[in-house]
Amino acid sequence: MTFLPSPISCLIFYLAFFLVLRFSALPAFLNTNINAVEFLTRATVGPCKIQITVLKLGRQFSTLRVQLLQNDARTNSPRVCCECMLLQGNLSLEAANNLTSLPTPPLLEPAQIPRPSSCVPWDVDPLWPRSRPAAFKMETLFPPSSPDNHGSHRSLGPSVKEQWVRWTPASCARQKFTVSSLPFLVDAFRPVPEAFGLVGMWYPTVSYGLDVRRGGEWEWLFVRVSMYEVRHGRFGMDVVLFDEQGAVVATSRHVALIVDGARNVKGRMGGEGEKNKEMTKEKL
Repeated sequence: MTFLPSPISCLIFYLAFFLVLRFSALPAFLNTNINAVEFLTRATVGPCKIQITVLKLGRQFSTLRVQLLQNDARTNSPRVCCECMLLQGNLSLEAANNLTSLPTPPLLEPAQIPRPSSCVPWDVDPLWPRSRPAAFKMETLFPPSSPDNHGSHRSLGPSVKEQWVRWTPASCARQKFTVSSLPFLVDAFRPVPEAFGLVGMWYPTVSYGLDVRRGGEWEWLFVRVSMYEVRHGRFGMDVVLFDEQGAVVATSRHVALIVDGARNVKGRMGGEGEKNKEMTKEKL
């Protein structure tokens, strides 16, 4: 298989997640929780290999290791670009077994989530489709109370952003989101630090986890991103996905870095480095 231009972490692991669900030897296992994804080195445009190893087969959960490998041109040997541990289970069986549930306060009250019909379209920077193409597979709406073009929260400030998303008519023929879409959605939004005025930076993901809380299909999902302490070029984020009824679909926690954007294009394969470098200059 081959990456599209400008590979990003959410696309890399969306692909691995999809393959596990599609080709698993355990067809009854309908959902996968990503316990931890570690991005060890930057992937490049070109061929790659995804290796799936079953570590444990269980009655309720099974554990798999997924590695994405690419050939290192300097050593002419494969290198691991990212690795994750997947805990694969079945949400339907959890519900059918009548396991323990407890009443807990909602992460957001339904009244705190604006309806998509009341929100406003993202006023897209015309240079973005070239530099970050994945974001334009989706239609993005911001709450009408957002004070900027980042979806920042009116009272909590730029460290919290909210948006509704769905596939665009041109992508997937307006299909609905499914469980395999979730690794993409929890990492497919405009970088939160840009709401603070940062430009020309790169925000590589070091690691993230994903917990799938509900299965199903959704036309719209509400994304709430909360960035906490940014210190010495490293920051964390919590991401929660809600359906149109206000139920939690998935939760995710990220660790990422803030580095100079030039590091993202240095040494890219096949001339892509110079091409992307010019795109970055144009954006700035």
